[in-house]
Amino acid sequence: MSKEVIISQENRVGIIALNRPKAINALNRNMLDMIEAALIDFENNDSIKGVLIESATERGFCSGGDIRLARQYILDKQEQKMYDFFRAEYSLDGHIAQYKKPIIALCDGIIMGGGLGLAGNAKYRFATKRSIFAMPEAAIGFVCDCGIDAILANIDRHRALAFLLSGQTVTQKDAIKLNLTDYIIANDRLLSVRQRIIAAINNDNIEQSIEQIMNSETDSDLTIDFLPKADSCKEDFTKNNISEILFSLQKSAASNKHAKEFYQIISKHCPTSLAAIIISHDRVRKIKTSEKSLQIDYILATWMARRNDFSEGVRAMLIDKCKNPKWHPNKQNEVDEAEILALINKIC
Repeated sequence: MSKEVIISQENRVGIIALNRPKAINALNRNMLDMIEAALIDFENNDSIKGVLIESATERGFCSGGDIRLARQYILDKQEQKMYDFFRAEYSLDGHIAQYKKPIIALCDGIIMGGGLGLAGNAKYRFATKRSIFAMPEAAIGFVCDCGIDAILANIDRHRALAFLLSGQTVTQKDAIKLNLTDYIIANDRLLSVRQRIIAAINNDNIEQSIEQIMNSETDSDLTIDFLPKADSCKEDFTKNNISEILFSLQKSAASNKHAKEFYQIISKHCPTSLAAIIISHDRVRKIKTSEKSLQIDYILATWMARRNDFSEGVRAMLIDKCKNPKWHPNKQNEVDEAEILALINKIC
C-alpha cells in the first residue's frame, strides 16, 4: 500500500507530498501525524532551510479533513478519537502558522476546509489558475475551522462572511483578495515553478528569491467573479447576526440577483453552523491571532461534531447525497447563540 504522505528531501528543502488520491488527499489521523512528525524533523535539521508542501496526485491539493471519519467516531461512540483528531489537525495548522523556517504551499486543484488550513497558514502560498478554494462547512452542520477566521481577519467583513456563510468556491483574483493564496500561476508552469521554489529555498536570501518568482511567474490575466457579487450585498452582510443577514438578503433579492442567489444558498445551510460561523469570525476579527482562532475552532468543532446536525449533514451531503438534511433547530431564531458565546468566552 502506498504511503498517504511522501516525505523526502531535495538539497536543503524538506518535501511533504500528500498522497491519498482516491479521497483527494482528505486528511485522516495518520496523515496528520506524518505531516507533524516531518515538520518537527525538518525544523530540527540544520541542513533544511525550508519546507515545500504539495500534492503527489493531480486530483487536487487537499479536499479537507476526513469528516466522514470524524462522523464515524461519533456514531461508534468513540468520542475521544474525535477529540484527538481535531486536536491533531488544529495543532498542525498552528505549527505551520508559527513555523521557524519558511513553508511554501504549492497548490493545484481543490483546496478546501483542512486543505486551506495546511496551505493558508503557510508563509508563501502559490496556486494554479485552475485551483478552487472553499469552506463549505455550513452545508454539513459544521463550523469553518483550521484558522480560517485569522486568515480572513483583515478582509472586509462582508466579503469574509459571504465566503464563509455561502461555502461557494472562489478562484484566481478572488482567492488572492480574500488572502487565501499569495500568487496565481499558469497551470502549465506548475512543475517549473516547483523547481524554482526549491532553488529559491537553497539560496541565501529566500525572500528575495521568492519575490523574483512572483514577479516573473504570477499570471496577470486573472478573473474575478465572487467578490463583486459579495460587494453588491455589502449592506446585507454587515448585519449583526444570521437572522438579520438572511432577512436583509431576502428583502434585497427583489432587486439584486446576487442577493437572491446568496439567500437561496445560505438559507439551506445549518442554522446553528451559520450562527457559530458569524460569532466566531467576529471574535477573531478583534483578536487577530491564529493561536486563539484555532483554540476557538477546537472548542466549536468538538461541540458541533457531537450535535446531530453534523452527522445528519455529512450523511445527506456526502454519504447518501440526497442534499436534503434535516436540521435541528431548523430556524435561525431558535438557535441558542448564548450557548455559542459561552463556549467562545472560555477562550477569549
